[in-house]
Amino acid sequence: MTWRRRGIVAAIVGICVAAGVSAGPRLVRRLPFFRVRAIEVVGARYLTDSAVAVQLHLGAHASVFDPLARVTMAAQAIPGVVHARVERRLPGTLTVTLVEATPVALTSAGDRLLLLDSRGRVLPFDPARVPVSLPLATADAAVAGVLSRVGAADTTFFQMIESARSEERRVGKECRS
Repeated sequence: MTWRRRGIVAAIVGICVAAGVSAGPRLVRRLPFFRVRAIEVVGARYLTDSAVAVQLHLGAHASVFDPLARVTMAAQAIPGVVHARVERRLPGTLTVTLVEATPVALTSAGDRLLLLDSRGRVLPFDPARVPVSLPLATADAAVAGVLSRVGAADTTFFQMIESARSEERRVGKECRS
């Protein structure tokens, strides 16, 4: 084979490889073998796997080769989720790794108890799903912030706190004896 023929063959092979790399995912995405058949949720303590799957808004023909940016944004938009990462596991599984907001207190709303995060925001988690021993507090960012810092600094003292509320720019506490 002459140098010229080798150059032509190499160019044709290069073009085929480049076309396969660019068009490959679009072609493979249509194959039923790579449809999303399972969603594995890692790191969820307060959210259920089915609730996470519904919030991802995947269609019936979703493929593991669909762009993950949209699915990741949907996972991060789930209330109570601080961070989310989505990965492919071939042939048909998406793995969603979540970091949920940590509840620091319980607050009452009518006849219900709700969980609060460190900023005093109500979390959408069901406190009955995972038993937690948290103080009762007013839905206040200052109170929740103090409770969060106390919990991070001294867990023994934090576990003794039964309730916390804000009174005239100071935070009051009641401790278990």
